[in-house]
Amino acid sequence: AFVVNTGCSSSGVALHLACESLRRGEISLALAGGVFAVMGQAILVGLAQTDMLSHSGRCRSFDAQADGMVMSEGVGMVALKRLGQALADGDAIYGVIRGSGINQDGASNGITAPSGVAQQQLITEVYRRYRIDPERISYVETHGTGTRLGDPVEANALAGAFRQFTGKVGYCAVGSAKSHIGHTAGNAGVTGLIS
Repeated sequence: AFVVNTGCSSSGVALHLACESLRRGEISLALAGGVFAVMGQAILVGLAQTDMLSHSGRCRSFDAQADGMVMSEGVGMVALKRLGQALADGDAIYGVIRGSGINQDGASNGITAPSGVAQQQLITEVYRRYRIDPERISYVETHGTGTRLGDPVEANALAGAFRQFTGKVGYCAVGSAKSHIGHTAGNAGVTGLIS
């Protein structure tokens, strides 16, 4: 057991690391997830001072009216097995993770200005490595925090990655659980997977 602390990507990175251990045969079962609780006002004050919190009190991911994120608390956990083993064991299967990946975007302007280049490179690399055809994807659960800077960067990175595989447009929806439940910070990755 170990703790992963990579900020808002913590549970997503934990999921990736669990998948990698399963792929390499190091383990036969993994429990991966995350938890986030606001234990004091310092985080909210800091986010308010950087003007990252929604003034309207609503998270509007990928919306022209987006004015920031809404913090939320959450906990989520998933049990992961290799597909063949889950089928052999008669487990209930709620989804299949065909591929995963992580990267680090190097120097940036901080959490308010993500690197679109790094995001596009990662998406493209994962699709190539795991032979994922973006034309067969009908929905992408995104980070989508409802910020005016971050959401367009994420949408453009996703579109740029898709364009490397297909010229088809208008067939894949994007969304974010944050529009419904808010941003669960270190728990956001597993929350997106579960939703």
